[in-house]
Amino acid sequence: MEENIEKHINKINQMATADFEGLSPIEMDNLLYNTFEKGSPVQLRKLSDEDYASIPILNQMLYFADIIQKAGEIKLTAKGYLPTKMVADLYYKGFLKDVMIETGINKLYKETDSNVVNLIRLLAELMSLTKKRNGKLSLTKAGEKIIQDKEKLLKLIFKTFGEKFKWAYYDGYGDNFIGQLGYGFTLLLLSKYGHKKRINFFYAAKY
Repeated sequence: MEENIEKHINKINQMATADFEGLSPIEMDNLLYNTFEKGSPVQLRKLSDEDYASIPILNQMLYFADIIQKAGEIKLTAKGYLPTKMVADLYYKGFLKDVMIETGINKLYKETDSNVVNLIRLLAELMSLTKKRNGKLSLTKAGEKIIQDKEKLLKLIFKTFGEKFKWAYYDGYGDNFIGQLGYGFTLLLLSKYGHKKRINFFYAAKY
């Protein structure tokens, strides 16, 4: 009896479900809790060097790491932020742009003036790419190693941004996980429907 029940449950868990865009409950579980890992329906493919060169956040992270590696260590401000010269260098390389700065609403001076610069430092810390010691920022041994592998670095950026960094940090709407929870499912939707431009409500309804 118990064996038959277990078989029935396993069968259900492996059945395609319309609400999950045709994924089975097992696949959905892997997508939610083991995004990009073996068994997940969403994987990051190995790309060409040309493709990696076109990914802004990856290249900003590499440039950030290169500055630190060449300097050996970076002296942070009294509050633990990047020095203003480095902030300007990172931002004006143009990997990522900040709307508030580009439209002239805000002026760039310190790290907290630009979310795209602040984000890179925070991600690097969450990824254990960098470490702080005595008010100075340097690369970790693991960081020195992973920046040599763009495929692994991009995957780590994705996972860290999706699972460790709180997206609500910048939006001003309080501490919640709406949108971030199940980000792998959103990536699946984009992969399936992203060939055509659609309004945000299309994806919100499926989420």
